[in-house]
Amino acid sequence: MAGLDCSKIKTGFTNQVCGKPAIAGTTARVILLSYSDVDKSKSAVTNNVISSLILKAGAIGYEVDSLPNATVGSDTINAGTYIKTHQHNVVVRIFKKSEAAKKFVNGLTNARVIAIVENNDTGDNGDTKYEVYGWDSGLELTEITVTTEMTDGVAYQVTLANGTIAQEGSLPMSLFDTDEATTDLMVNGLLTKGSEQ
Repeated sequence: MAGLDCSKIKTGFTNQVCGKPAIAGTTARVILLSYSDVDKSKSAVTNNVISSLILKAGAIGYEVDSLPNATVGSDTINAGTYIKTHQHNVVVRIFKKSEAAKKFVNGLTNARVIAIVENNDTGDNGDTKYEVYGWDSGLELTEITVTTEMTDGVAYQVTLANGTIAQEGSLPMSLFDTDEATTDLMVNGLLTKGSEQ
């Protein structure tokens, strides 16, 4: 019996547009979903692209309105003894000191979430406009910065990341169905209670 060989690559890549760089940064919003509210048995994922994201009955996503480029998503490799995994991180900056903002940040303390980050670079036909961080194991609050200095106007800076045990199996997944307009409808539908997308 042959052993499992995960060391072989399965695809190549050709840069189709010479001289056209990717557009850095994010839009002003990020959407957070409670990890336990996502119905993965009804959601559809193919080749690391989520084409249908279904929430359980009565569940709703929450939009965090920040400023353009203030949300930063990243992925690093966690090199274990036997396998490598991906570590997803999403930094969210809140620019208003208020009781509502404090309630939001306090609510993240013990939460486990999935984050949908809206990129400035939308890719081909919107296929990379939305990236999903924490799909496999969820993100938790791992760091918070709160100072009275409010450097650059940042009242609260929170880092949501995979925990020390549970990691991800790939780069952040794209959220995409058919075209950009259809995908926008799916994402906005997550903000409406009881909707299936």
